[in-house]
Amino acid sequence: MCSMSWVLEGFDRSTEQIAVRIELPSGITEDAISTALGSPVDIRFATWPVTEDLVDMIQQVTGQTLDLVANEYFVEYQVKLK
Repeated sequence: MCSMSWVLEGFDRSTEQIAVRIELPSGITEDAISTALGSPVDIRFATWPVTEDLVDMIQQVTGQTLDLVANEYFVEYQVKLK
């Protein structure tokens, strides 16, 4: 059985390689992500660039600082890796 979760991935701007992967905690709800992204209809079926509002929310909930200069961040709904 698999489950799904929201994941933040950061790609190094100079190499385009993945630099950061964070499974977002349940404190960041789908409604909150949708609102921060401008309420797209197909939110679960695409990869979304992280908005400034979402960066603030992710940093507050996870306690991690996102390096917006070095990395470009995206959020998507993925199969949870166990």
